[in-house]
Amino acid sequence: MRKKIIADVYGGLGNQIFQYAMARTVADGIDGELYLDLSWFGISGEDHVSANVTPRKFQLNFFETRFSNLTEAVKREYADYFGFYRKLLAKIGVPQKVTRIYERNLFEFQELPDLEKSEILLIGGYWQNLNYVQKDVSVLRADLRLKREYRSPVDQSLNRITADSTLGIHIRKGDYVSNQEVNKIHGICSDKYFVEALRVFEQAGNIKTICIFSDDSEFIPDFLRNRKEKIIRVSDFGLTDVQEFELMRNIPNLILSNSSYSWWAAFANENSIVKIVAPTPWFDAYPIVSTKLIPPHWIRIAKNP
Repeated sequence: MRKKIIADVYGGLGNQIFQYAMARTVADGIDGELYLDLSWFGISGEDHVSANVTPRKFQLNFFETRFSNLTEAVKREYADYFGFYRKLLAKIGVPQKVTRIYERNLFEFQELPDLEKSEILLIGGYWQNLNYVQKDVSVLRADLRLKREYRSPVDQSLNRITADSTLGIHIRKGDYVSNQEVNKIHGICSDKYFVEALRVFEQAGNIKTICIFSDDSEFIPDFLRNRKEKIIRVSDFGLTDVQEFELMRNIPNLILSNSSYSWWAAFANENSIVKIVAPTPWFDAYPIVSTKLIPPHWIRIAKNP
């Protein structure tokens, strides 16, 4: 019988990908079946707002990801192994059928327990650490390709630009700006950060087009006005969120915000040669450990120089 890996999934697309990538890597390593618990997305928007959490939609199903939705039948396989019954089995020395793996500290790698004797693994956490996802990037890159039925608008958009001479800039606003608690944790990238990042690409002199990726569809920052390059708001292409992600994944020159969304567009980029600029610290609340998430070959610039 194949082992079952059951992973909690929550948050926006970037967080969903981190959770999927960690669980998928574990599943592939032991030839297990991956199930995703999507119950978080069934919580009402009002409940999310009352808990000061930004409501999100599950989006991994738009990609070539490999998983099954967690069913009630699978839940029943492990439900009895908690509480009194589980303690009783442990007391009399019966091997545990279920192993729970929960993240202890954000951004820090933790060794996984011995999984040989377990039939079911329950995984919960954000898992934002390079050690969980860099084992086989090519596999994750293939998993994160947009399904063919959603790809046509992306191909049309790519035909309007020349990727090698295009620079993608991700400007993350949304709850980073509107939610004070979220802002304290993440912080936002200043205009000075983007100006410094632009200088990195100006030195190469090959950028003809700048594409703005932003959750504020009407936004063009002052530092991009009156430039010689052609400026394109990607929101004008009329793409969905996952289609914009796929477009960003096909642009080899990227300036990131401190967002897992653009982090994955860079990390799982379809181009073999990329130039990526990333902000530091990645999270204001975790200035040292969060910055370890940035691969060594990316260019680091202080987000508030």
